[in-house]
Amino acid sequence: MEATALRTCLIGQPGRDHWQVTVLDELRPITPAMVEHGRRLIEEWANVFPLEETWVQREAGLPSLIVRLDCVPDWERNELQICEIDDRPQGFGVGGEINYRFRERFAEVRASWPRVTVVSCPHRRGGDDYLWTDECRLAELPADSKTLVVTRCEPTQTEFWPLAGRAIAPVRTEGDKSYGERLGWWRTVTRPEDLPGLGQGFCLKPTQGSKCQNILIVHPECGPGASGNKKRRADGTKVSGYSRNQAEAHLRRHGKLFCQPFIAPVIAELADRGKHNLLYRISYAFCLATRQWVCLGGTWFARPYPQLLLHGASDAIVGPVVIGD
Repeated sequence: MEATALRTCLIGQPGRDHWQVTVLDELRPITPAMVEHGRRLIEEWANVFPLEETWVQREAGLPSLIVRLDCVPDWERNELQICEIDDRPQGFGVGGEINYRFRERFAEVRASWPRVTVVSCPHRRGGDDYLWTDECRLAELPADSKTLVVTRCEPTQTEFWPLAGRAIAPVRTEGDKSYGERLGWWRTVTRPEDLPGLGQGFCLKPTQGSKCQNILIVHPECGPGASGNKKRRADGTKVSGYSRNQAEAHLRRHGKLFCQPFIAPVIAELADRGKHNLLYRISYAFCLATRQWVCLGGTWFARPYPQLLLHGASDAIVGPVVIGD
């Protein structure tokens, strides 16, 4: 691909913490078949996600009106390999900032919704929701307000639970990962002997959680002992991830986790920054007028090779994912 310059975006409202986002305007397409595959997977996910007494469940029979697929394209099968489905994602504001078609599609879908406000907890730092809707702290929400809401809180913050009846996304069940076991994407492990054998990569994840909390990835080439960050291949390149021993200790500490087979990220050379591991984040929103999931496009997210935990970090680079022909 043709080299493109990096640029920095500051995302955040005045008086609040800002996200510093490094953007590379390098378009990465997904195919219409991948878009349709993602739509089918979301429909399957919606059928098995735990029920919660939210507005969206009552009115639309869905867990959420906004979802994001964290995934890797499988170009041979023309499908998506799903790492997770985010039931209450952030990043819709950033997506619209770096991809005008994302912004246009999302606005078209939101025209079918009642008014929505994002309600966040006092200690929440940063965020991009203000780029697409109103935002306030819980204490600032009028007691008689009838506005629908997206909550930005932990599932254990009981003060937000009364908002479930107006929520367009999960509140108490946010980040519940039991859907993956029901869909056959991962399985429960409780003992070290439940883990895959040596030479098999895998990802351990909590039964409920978000923002990559308590995620541990074992690369297929990681050995049983020292951390993969200290291991090198024969050609001298590093192997990232955790060792089998670290995975066993992590499992003993938590007692019960989900185990998913390793999904290799995309490896790409980005601008003048060298080799990166890259993940696609594809966003969908549900149109209440057509009763259809609409793919908005998305973003790709990269960190320097061989990093495997592809989440927010100071060395991360993002760019636009577009729907190709």
